[in-house]
Amino acid sequence: MKYKMSDLPNIVSISDFRQDVAKFLTQVHDSRDPWVITQRCRAAAVMLSVESYEQAERDKELWRLLARGEREIGCRNWVWSGLNPGCS
Repeated sequence: MKYKMSDLPNIVSISDFRQDVAKFLTQVHDSRDPWVITQRCRAAAVMLSVESYEQAERDKELWRLLARGEREIGCRNWVWSGLNPGCS
């Protein structure tokens, strides 16, 4: 599988992050891409722009509503067929 540079995650060590927080905040805001902050060579946190975080929360809510709708449709189909798989 070939990767483009834009497919690779943005990674910064906590030490580098501490040295120039403002620069990294600007990069997160401008790129809207997540940044992985590492500590002792392991991922410790992910930093997102506010816009990216809010969009992720909206997407999560949409997926939750879609899943609930699919469950409700599935239950109706069972009830209409005369079977009851435990749906209420």
